[in-house]
Amino acid sequence: MKSSRRQLLALFTNHFNQCLSWMSARPADAVISSIISTAAFLTNNEIRAGRVQRDSDQDNGHPIEPADQARSNAMAEIGPERYAEHRDRLRGGSKSFFAASLLLPKSVAQPASVLYSYCRIADDAIDDSNTPDAALAELHERLDAIYRQEPVPHPVDEDFARLVADYQLPKALPLALLDGFAWDATGRRYETIDDLIAYSARVASSVGVMMSVLMGVFERPVFARSADLGVAMQLTNIARDVGEDAANGRLYLPMQWMREAGVDPEQWLAEPRSDPAITAVVERLLIVADEFYQRAGTGIPELPATAQYG
Repeated sequence: MKSSRRQLLALFTNHFNQCLSWMSARPADAVISSIISTAAFLTNNEIRAGRVQRDSDQDNGHPIEPADQARSNAMAEIGPERYAEHRDRLRGGSKSFFAASLLLPKSVAQPASVLYSYCRIADDAIDDSNTPDAALAELHERLDAIYRQEPVPHPVDEDFARLVADYQLPKALPLALLDGFAWDATGRRYETIDDLIAYSARVASSVGVMMSVLMGVFERPVFARSADLGVAMQLTNIARDVGEDAANGRLYLPMQWMREAGVDPEQWLAEPRSDPAITAVVERLLIVADEFYQRAGTGIPELPATAQYG
């Protein structure tokens, strides 16, 4: 069974990476469809909470254990003090995510805090480095070590490796996240809203799908709505942080929209200011975000009842 699982996850990773290679050139809906169609590979190949081909196992006379027992139990090694560190990182890094986590059951909130820690330290490694290319290369090396179950001696790497082992988290998902960080490292700008959604799919939809896995949901419609929610939240964050990003020389607003509003992107970035034209672009972005929120909302009833309010 373990061999079949590895083969299926290898196929999943290959398919996911192929989708990432052409995402940027596709319309917005195609970008989201790509990221969730690869995530749906889990469902199509009968991976459920770390189990593969349950019917085949049953036919061969192997007992099928309950889902919680079928996974490895590596995360049981994470003690209360370590979880407190992850929670503190979450509390200090994202007030909104921390507030939402308070509504999640402990069985989801704890692994979610580990996932957040990994995302946070990876993002900070790029932002705080004078050589982002080198930092990104190191992150890839560390992720490789995590998936070999040989993490570097760092609390976050060690605990994320345990999460990966317990939930059989496909490597393609954190790789997509690192791909988005690579775009940040190069100071990439976004000409169209579709380009911006391709970025959001990498840095946010990937996390949304990982959260679905942590909640134990493996249905394609739920993956789709998780991906939608990731995009909606990322676009909201971009709208919120326009001024802060500009002060740091970063621009995420669709440049096509800026020009349509009569704003030259380069000139505005050289002397950023709030005016009716920029406000109109931000409002336009929030309209798109709201469309994704509405789509995401239809997936909430499909989540476990204890997780629907987080």
